[in-house]
Amino acid sequence: AILNRKGGRRGPGSFVRKMAGQMWEVLGGASTGGILVRAGRPLESPEYGERLQTGSVVRQIELRGERLHFELVEGAGPARGWVSLKLKGKDLVVKTHARAERRKLLLLSIPWKGHIVHLRRIAEWFEGRAGYETHLGVFPQSADVVPSGSVAHVAQGDEAHAEAMFDALEDSFRSLARSTKDHGEGLGSMLGAMIEVIADFAEKKQDPFACFFRFCIRLIQEVK
Repeated sequence: AILNRKGGRRGPGSFVRKMAGQMWEVLGGASTGGILVRAGRPLESPEYGERLQTGSVVRQIELRGERLHFELVEGAGPARGWVSLKLKGKDLVVKTHARAERRKLLLLSIPWKGHIVHLRRIAEWFEGRAGYETHLGVFPQSADVVPSGSVAHVAQGDEAHAEAMFDALEDSFRSLARSTKDHGEGLGSMLGAMIEVIADFAEKKQDPFACFFRFCIRLIQEVK
């Protein structure tokens, strides 16, 4: 038995080992579609309908005796759960030194409501998938829409000047949508509206496109 800090005794199967970042690979379950995952440590805990696929890589959260509390890093199965290390003397999971890198996903928004909402949904979808690190590039007025699990990159300084250009373009496109019924005519009018907006900024000796490209380049450098 193992003494706890207060001098009491715990059964041999209750020893808690925490190894931050220890990776495990799933070996078992090749003939059954993966290994069984339960919601809790006890073997009587409810089991998930989805199995942890053979070949998946998981990160150790906690190890209690022969029970592993894991977080899915690569592969398919529940995002978190408990599995047994062995079954009938055969290894179900084994330690591995492999470190599955999280894939970085960069989403760049333009300050139009529909576009921002769409990108937020994409980011939230990837946040629920193991192995992804989501980054969103946004302008100041949209910074509050970035999901809590994603990394926000907000336009700074003159980079934010591009926001005025996108606002002007959005206003022009809305006006065209209300006044134009023919699709072919609308496309030509949109191009004309873009040229007109850019010309207006050029008269003010402003180059919002250059500001936008600087923002894009900075994001790529930060996220790569």
